[in-house]
Amino acid sequence: SPRSLPASSVVDILKLALEDRNIPLYTNCKEKDIHKKKIVKLSTGNEENKLFTCNKLILACGGKSAIKTGSDGSGYNLAKSFGHSIIKTIPGIVQLKLDNPYLKSITGVKFDGYAILLVDGKPVRKEFGEILFTDYGISGPPILQLSGHASKALLKTKKVEIVVDMMPNQSLSEVEDFLEGHFAMFSHRPIIDALIGIVNKKLIPTLLKEANILNLHSP
Repeated sequence: SPRSLPASSVVDILKLALEDRNIPLYTNCKEKDIHKKKIVKLSTGNEENKLFTCNKLILACGGKSAIKTGSDGSGYNLAKSFGHSIIKTIPGIVQLKLDNPYLKSITGVKFDGYAILLVDGKPVRKEFGEILFTDYGISGPPILQLSGHASKALLKTKKVEIVVDMMPNQSLSEVEDFLEGHFAMFSHRPIIDALIGIVNKKLIPTLLKEANILNLHSP
């Protein structure tokens, strides 16, 4: 990456390199199709520059993850016209949408922990890092790392689940022992208050409901 950090610096330097070599730059030329016999012919939808010819052509169209910037998947069709095989594309390095009724109440909650990907009930991979709940699902570096594997499983219509470990430094038995002692010490408090300071306050009602504890204000 450039020392100046902005990615736009790469574009600026590339433009300057083209100018140094007197290489013309054409923009707003949406490609339509490509034909190759002795030379390569590329036709566009631009009235001023309808046809380009060249001896060699580099396809650098991107994928289809950023339609607004031009990566709309059209490059796959161009590559296919040259005989390249194209496999079905799936999302990767993305956030995951969740089917969970409590998302709105826990939006914005983040923590350091493990995210574990389950496929048909079996753990296939786990990642550690900052995890964030959003109004649509779950995000953060661990989720981005797992998303490609989740997409492949969903493509095969397999059951995909995400399990999060919010206490990564303790085993399950250690957590159980701690909670038993904690609840015994504060048995006079409503259960919804007894968990304050252990997990994010916004998570407490959701965790209790998931554990089928419906009377949140009883000791």
